[in-house]
Amino acid sequence: MNLRRLSLFCLLCVAASAQVFSVTVTAQGANYTTAPTVTSAGGGCIAQPTFLASTNNGALNTITPTFMGLGCTSSPTLTIGGPGTGAAAAVNLLPASIIVLSTVSSQSGTAVVPAAGGIYTAWQFACWLTVPAARVPFYAAGQYRMPGTAQATSWPNAPAGVVSALQSGILTEYIDQAIVVSTIADAVVQAGMVQDCAAQQAALNAWNPWSRFGTVYLNGAWTGVTIQ
Repeated sequence: MNLRRLSLFCLLCVAASAQVFSVTVTAQGANYTTAPTVTSAGGGCIAQPTFLASTNNGALNTITPTFMGLGCTSSPTLTIGGPGTGAAAAVNLLPASIIVLSTVSSQSGTAVVPAAGGIYTAWQFACWLTVPAARVPFYAAGQYRMPGTAQATSWPNAPAGVVSALQSGILTEYIDQAIVVSTIADAVVQAGMVQDCAAQQAALNAWNPWSRFGTVYLNGAWTGVTIQ
């Protein structure tokens, strides 16, 4: 088996994407009698992030990401709706949503590549997936994650913000491997990684075994608790 050195060019290409970690309200505005809608545009995002706003005494109070987006290369621009005016906010990004951990080239017929014919490359990569806000406490507890995801990161150089987000349950890490013919262009492999991670994010959003967690039968009636 021939080990190929990790391609720093490809690592930088993939790591150029990012996720929205938080939003800083830079101006609270006034006359927001109801919570405004917040929409996102630009930033090179493959999937735009989504947000939920709250108000306090007619002023914009907080903006919380409900989906951190995928593939953003810069901070997207936020538009804050009415009925009030004057509010503004800035997006804070996490650096990288997909990281290439290793690339290994192998002759077919080995344990890594069982198919016949040619040289193949196995790309191992990690995706940082956004946990829906209502389920963050379960992921922070560690043992309640979606199968196949992790609370710690396999990338030794992960930024402190990513490590903190994983440990607190805001993010979860998913690791996969793409085995391709070695002549396939890096950009094609990277596009496949993005699609895979987007599919895993959709699966994470749909996987909710805690939808009735905490439901109680008391005095002849059920009290329902719905975890989104």
